[in-house]
Amino acid sequence: MYKQNSSLAKLFLEFCGLAAIVLFATLVAMVTSHCGPWYLIWLMGTTMAVVIAAVSGEYVDIQDKERVTEERNSNV
Repeated sequence: MYKQNSSLAKLFLEFCGLAAIVLFATLVAMVTSHCGPWYLIWLMGTTMAVVIAAVSGEYVDIQDKERVTEERNSNV
């Protein structure tokens, strides 16, 4: 179990490092390019799409749990 947690931590740190590199490269492109506003909107739009998808997935899971709970209570 300890090795699994260690590998997950290593994977998470690697992901954070790569995300920081991508963010830095995007910021450099925004500052040095004439397309800076486009990069900013792209970054904000992509972030919002990911957040909305995650929240929607969680909302569906909550609805499923409530439905299962109601079915169990009605069968009792």
